[in-house]
Amino acid sequence: MDIMFSDNDRKEFDIWISKRLEEKYSWNQIENLCVPQGEFSKALERLIDDEMWPEEMDYRKWKQYVEYYKKIHPSVVISKEQEVVGIDKNGLNNTFSIPTGAASSWEQYKKELGKSLGKASIIDIEKSCQWIMNHLKDDTTLYGPVKGLVTGSVQSGKTANMAGLISMAADCNWNFFIILSGTIDNLRKQTRDRFKKDLKSSEGVLWEILDFTGEDKNFQLENLQLNPLGKYTFGKRYVTVCLKNKRRLEKLIDWLYDDPNRTQKLRIVVIDDEADQASINTAEITSEEEQERCAINRLIVNLVNGKKSDGIKADVSFQSMNYIAYTATPYANVLNERPGESLYPKDFICTLPESQEYFGPRVIFGNDEKKCPGIGIIRNISTTDDKELKKVHKGIQKKLPESMQDSLAWFLCVAVILRRKNIQKKKCISMLIHTTSVQKQHFNIYNAVRLWLSNITEAIARCEQIYEIEKKKVTLNDLQQANPEYGFLNEIDSNFPEFFDIREDIIGLLLDVRNILLDDDKKMQYGLGIHLCVDNCRANKEAEKGTTLRIVYPTAEQLMNMEKSPVFIVIGGNTLSRGLTIEGLVCSYFSRNSNQADTLMQMARWFGYRRGCELLQRIWMTALVRKKFEALSKIDMDMKEEIERFMERGISPERFGPRIRNIPEIKSFRVTSKKKSQQAQYDDFDFCGDTYETTDFENGAILTKNIDATKKFITSIEKRVKKEKSDTVKAFIWRGIEYSWIRDEFFSKYMISKYSSLYINLPIFDQWIKKMNDDGKYIKWNIALIDGENRKELWSFGDNEGVGKIERTRKRDVEHIDIGALRSGRDALADVEVSSLNENERKILTEVMENGKDIVSKRSRLKLDDIPLLLIYCIKKDGGKDKIRRMKMDADSDIIGMSIIVSGDGIGGNHARSIRINIPDISEVEE
Repeated sequence: MDIMFSDNDRKEFDIWISKRLEEKYSWNQIENLCVPQGEFSKALERLIDDEMWPEEMDYRKWKQYVEYYKKIHPSVVISKEQEVVGIDKNGLNNTFSIPTGAASSWEQYKKELGKSLGKASIIDIEKSCQWIMNHLKDDTTLYGPVKGLVTGSVQSGKTANMAGLISMAADCNWNFFIILSGTIDNLRKQTRDRFKKDLKSSEGVLWEILDFTGEDKNFQLENLQLNPLGKYTFGKRYVTVCLKNKRRLEKLIDWLYDDPNRTQKLRIVVIDDEADQASINTAEITSEEEQERCAINRLIVNLVNGKKSDGIKADVSFQSMNYIAYTATPYANVLNERPGESLYPKDFICTLPESQEYFGPRVIFGNDEKKCPGIGIIRNISTTDDKELKKVHKGIQKKLPESMQDSLAWFLCVAVILRRKNIQKKKCISMLIHTTSVQKQHFNIYNAVRLWLSNITEAIARCEQIYEIEKKKVTLNDLQQANPEYGFLNEIDSNFPEFFDIREDIIGLLLDVRNILLDDDKKMQYGLGIHLCVDNCRANKEAEKGTTLRIVYPTAEQLMNMEKSPVFIVIGGNTLSRGLTIEGLVCSYFSRNSNQADTLMQMARWFGYRRGCELLQRIWMTALVRKKFEALSKIDMDMKEEIERFMERGISPERFGPRIRNIPEIKSFRVTSKKKSQQAQYDDFDFCGDTYETTDFENGAILTKNIDATKKFITSIEKRVKKEKSDTVKAFIWRGIEYSWIRDEFFSKYMISKYSSLYINLPIFDQWIKKMNDDGKYIKWNIALIDGENRKELWSFGDNEGVGKIERTRKRDVEHIDIGALRSGRDALADVEVSSLNENERKILTEVMENGKDIVSKRSRLKLDDIPLLLIYCIKKDGGKDKIRRMKMDADSDIIGMSIIVSGDGIGGNHARSIRINIPDISEVEE
């Protein structure tokens, strides 16, 4: 630069630039201070007048500094919300320089991404790929293999991240890439074809896709052009996609070692896609010297640790070996085995950021802990419908359950609407039906669906009925509340056509229900109607001659030449559970259950990018499965926070295992299987600083029994302690009640719904409180009976005394009563005695009562640090008003709800038992 600015000046410049980059300004805009042309001088004067920048700054010097900044900051600066969250062994020791322009494979791929993703998403991919790549080593002959883990949400773009990482690594002279892809060959081929499409040759990099299955008969595997480290004559880079299959892995490993001259030039990056599937060792875990391994895990461990397929140490080493596990459900990867020869990610773990364009668990299901309402696209499969569905599975009946008829009808309406939107650019439109893993039952569902589609009169009537209901249920405002940062809100057309405008098009679909046809050259042929598919291993054996039952989507060229967007209904099980992308998925009917969190999450093919059909997507599922998905969103959130916490403390994954939230509140629901978490240990419970409440109820006698039990309980309290009026909210207070008495007189008699998390957790909580009582904590409780807003109809709890009832609404499309939240925030301070507070404490109370923030945690600062609070509410049986996503209570009788608040500075939300790998020196990193 012509002029050297001071360090303080440089710091101010850097802060200004980084903030503008966070705001997504282009470099050209930054060079002009992000103001319109002609206003640069005024903007610069303001910065100088504010004493932020030196007086000698002018346009030429500023432009020079921007160029200088770009050179010394090769990575894109992004906001805190978008940062890659990661933990690593040695920090960012490497800074690999990524080529730009025509020589860069990454730059060519980046251009391709720009055709389908927004700028913010591309920045996310670039940042995360660069973070991961800077943890790889191009020479591991002395260090040993690098082992890392990358986790991202289901359908969130992990494959795009893999392709970006491979492209960057190729630019930096890694020369051989192995992608381990699932256990189903159709999915392997899909992955191979995806990488063929995504990896872009450039002036500096020329890609070769190797196929060891024999499909590529023209390529001679011995003719590889490989550069030794530091000498870069050749631009060839090689990729192979290998099935996690014993024979194929053996063939690959043996080939890697059959030419020592080639072996020692190989700088390898292994990408283990869906790394919690097949790669995990499910054999009994023993000492490392005696460890037996299941076949696939043994071969991958041999590959990564420099051994031949038979486990014998090779005479010659690869130049470098970098193993990166990718999965959306990494629980088994960090719970199964300790660091050592295993695949445990000793060097780094990171979570990929979610794009603002991504529809994930938080957007779809909501998250009460983060005050996210969810978009409201879930519809209920009742217990009656679930029983009817089982009859269809067994072939006992062909009539579809009411909820499945609704889902099919809605999909037909949506398909027609999307076809009209996609006139310029044809896109596939799909519905997923995933109800069972049993292949025979898929065909029974197929026959029943085909029969329903053939009855055009009834189908059209159902379409009209469901269309008039559903088109009003999800609004642009709902989407904005669920995902305020969504980048395409302005593009969404929220106007729905009248049903009579789409009726004839729906009839057209129903008149042409078919399988995908095969011409004489075995090429797929598609029609204008509905393509009904069954995707399992038996499907094509059952298909009629000249057709295929399995889902095969048209190529880009075929789509371009189609008259209308093709429509698919896909029925299946395991192949739809992991890896297979359902293109244009807009409607899902999902009744499949699982007691393992990782298995269930992988079945959720509806997460992803839904641009163009944001308000149209719908998912039908049972209440229990919905509860599990809501819990899963909390597990993922906790794990990310856990990784961030340890990253800030600078502790490597080799010294600790990430703590993963377990789910005891849902009976028999585990994060992963026992065989995949053999060396895990459970952490102790901790309810300090936490709250519990009843939000799920069942109609019937249970409600009236709870009313009677609560009246008796309050009558008994009145005989023991004199009540007071609350100083802070409308409530009656009883102070200093022994927990043991509350347990015997109330908790043991109050009947909790089986749908409530307290159904499982209250006994666990009771054990924990007893332990705390033995240590002299939480012995005395306060009790508050809330005086609700509805004073017209009081709830009587004693002689001539009563309190107002509260009003709540219940969620629609849930079979039982689910109110979502019970407690009003400030009720958590109902038992504060204002007269006992000093001036500073009164100030804290005033502030928190005004802003409503961190209310529960403030109890410890208001003389309530060792006093739990039991809140009791009477909910009006017919209170509330009908809304689009909520409805009046409509209960058989009034409902008694309770909320438990435990003061303290504990984990604040992670009350459930957590699980982590048992690393021997784990105590060194505990807080």
